[in-house]
Amino acid sequence: MTISTVPGVAYHSDLEGLAAELAAISAPVPLWVCGMPFVLFAGDGGANGMLFTGTAGGFTLSAAVLTGLVLPVGYCYLPANAGGLGNAAGWFYFEMSSSTAGTVYNNGFTPTPGALPVVPTAKTAFANPAGGRITQTTADVTMLACSLSAGAMGANGLLKAGIKILGSATAGVKTVKLYAGSTRVHNYAVSTSPIVDYEAIVQNAGALNAQVNTRSNSVLSTLAASLYDDLTTFNFANACTFSIALNVSINTEHMIVVPRCLNLQAKA
Repeated sequence: MTISTVPGVAYHSDLEGLAAELAAISAPVPLWVCGMPFVLFAGDGGANGMLFTGTAGGFTLSAAVLTGLVLPVGYCYLPANAGGLGNAAGWFYFEMSSSTAGTVYNNGFTPTPGALPVVPTAKTAFANPAGGRITQTTADVTMLACSLSAGAMGANGLLKAGIKILGSATAGVKTVKLYAGSTRVHNYAVSTSPIVDYEAIVQNAGALNAQVNTRSNSVLSTLAASLYDDLTTFNFANACTFSIALNVSINTEHMIVVPRCLNLQAKA
């Protein structure tokens, strides 16, 4: 026997059933909730940024990300063979012991749709702990992703993200981007004032292929005199991947992002 608290919707004991019930009443459904910091440590291959000491993933920074900032846990992105570690490019678990030192472990995270990073129960040391400075990427790097089924948002549905950024208080640009498929639907950039907590909304405008969004480089209460990603035409009638990425304009900049949450509020 099934029971229902919503007319026409059967109750299920699993999370999928709960999500279906929430969607049926247009209540927000969490697509991800994540407090884990994702970090791009600076590294120019020369005198600046992250330097591996040559001892089992131990590293130092030429300067603190911000005064007094020590992340006890997190995932940092390493380019291939970073500092001679012999690693593939990707996200790796780390712990900081001070604002300019820590250890990276050979425990990785791959941002496949639905995956969330965790603190490993068993930390694995790097087997090839050569020393050297990394050369950090300036390309977009995906942190998290989720799958949206065809038409799941509804013609008036919305996605609402909560995000925190921190980084070097210097002039390089540090950007977080939201993507529907390969279409950017929102971005937020910081430079010399690099700490912000913000929310962004992507909402269908009465049709699955038209959106009215929070203006890029703006938070919900910001005034502006021009359009910047306010209107997009991604077709949510098709199944897609929704993702969040970060990047730095120059590799002498540190950047930290906590992707906090992404909620779907479906509405026909």
